[in-house]
Amino acid sequence: MNPATWANAKSDCESYTDGHLATVDNDDVREVVEELMTSSDVGVTWIGLRQSVDNIGDVNNPPLWRYISGMKQNKARIDDLVE
Repeated sequence: MNPATWANAKSDCESYTDGHLATVDNDDVREVVEELMTSSDVGVTWIGLRQSVDNIGDVNNPPLWRYISGMKQNKARIDDLVE
């Protein structure tokens, strides 16, 4: 396992049957991700949220974030992921 980058974490997750990085689309998933992020047993926690290449560096528009599932997310803080 080599989760040093988002791409490596994605690849590692996909090596498992039906594995993928998490899409934080409800409070239950957010709570699990928060627990993993604060666990002393887990070094780095990756989720399937990434800035879309559609507008990187576009100073006229805020960053567009998209999950691995294709779902859009306009917030980048874990606390704000579920409304």
